[in-house]
Amino acid sequence: MKTEFIVRPGEKVIREFTISPRYFWFSITIGVLLIVIFPFFAQGFVSLLLPNQISRSIIPIGFVISTPIGLIILLQSLYLRAARQYLLTSERVVETIGLFSQRTVNAEYTQITDIRVTQDPFERFILGT
Repeated sequence: MKTEFIVRPGEKVIREFTISPRYFWFSITIGVLLIVIFPFFAQGFVSLLLPNQISRSIIPIGFVISTPIGLIILLQSLYLRAARQYLLTSERVVETIGLFSQRTVNAEYTQITDIRVTQDPFERFILGT
C-alpha cells in the first residue's frame, strides 16, 4: 500500500497489515492439496471400490473437479493478500481494496460509534482472524 498517498500531514501510521497470515497459508495449503494430492487419493480410493474398467473411466473426474477448485482457492488467497490492505493511523482506519482499480474507505475515530465482530471457532482458533 502506498502509505505516503493516504497519510495526512501530521498523521502517524500505527499499523499496516493485510489478511491474516494463517488464513493465507491455510488457503494456499488447501489449494495445493486439491491440485496435487487429492486427484491421486481419489484415484486410489475409486480403484479400490470399483472394478478396473469402471475405475479407469472415473479417475479423470478427480482431476477435472479438484484441480479447478484448487486453482480458484489458490488464486483467491493470492488476490486477497495483494488486494486488501488496512492501515491504522493516529486519526483513522483506512481500507484499500483492489489491484487494478482501487477503492479506499476510511473512518475517523471520532465517527466510529459501534463495532460488531463475529467469529466462528474455525476463524478464531485455526485461521487466527
